[in-house]
Amino acid sequence: MNFWSTIKNSIYNPLFYAELSSYPIRRSLRYFFTLIAALAFLLAFVFGAEISQIFSAARMAALSALYPRQLVIQGADGAISANISQPYFIKIASSTYSGGRANIAVIDTTRDFSLNLFNQYNSTFWLGRDFFAVAKDRNQTQVTDLGRVPDFYVDQTRVAGLANWIAGHHLAFSFIVFILFLVAFIVFFAFKLVWLIVMAFLVWSVARLKHAKFSYGHSYQIALHAATLPLILQTLFLFGGILSPFPFCYSLILLLVVFVNVF
Repeated sequence: MNFWSTIKNSIYNPLFYAELSSYPIRRSLRYFFTLIAALAFLLAFVFGAEISQIFSAARMAALSALYPRQLVIQGADGAISANISQPYFIKIASSTYSGGRANIAVIDTTRDFSLNLFNQYNSTFWLGRDFFAVAKDRNQTQVTDLGRVPDFYVDQTRVAGLANWIAGHHLAFSFIVFILFLVAFIVFFAFKLVWLIVMAFLVWSVARLKHAKFSYGHSYQIALHAATLPLILQTLFLFGGILSPFPFCYSLILLLVVFVNVF
């Protein structure tokens, strides 16, 4: 039986589920991992293609243009300094990249970090004397210590050079992003095996109540195939940026597939 037929039968085919016990569980596991690999590939391709646009020559030129021509930032002996009056604010036309704040970044290496002051700056990022702060919301901020960062020197020429280098390796960076997404989504779906342990227990419990002679191993094999529809739906929801439309959505769908096909 080919892969596509197994997908269809796993969604609905009571006869297929009735004969499932005659197949070794390794066959079902092989199908499950093939399925999650295919779904991970689709997700990685779509999200990777979207992210990889950042590495294009046009996007890199636009990003490097955001760096002010007169600005020079350097780090020496664990302290960062800048050659402009501070605080120095960097604005951006779109609020998408600034998290809805007035400024995408502020440079102030003359003051110690303060959450109240950061909120007053109304900025997403703050580069300080020995720290880099990222605003997650008005009351939560991630602060990274830069005291041990090696000495560096950054100006507009170097930023433009880096942007040109990245644009020149557009395909390589795009491929790396695709691989990272692919691995991440495979791991994400592989953790569903833990979820299926619980779902298999529920299937086995229902089978006991109905006096069906199911072993737990067979229940797990059923769950491996019944997870097909929930995983496909979750993939579609992820394309829309939704992890789950409501609590226990995929568990309920899996149980529904089991009831329709098995009980």
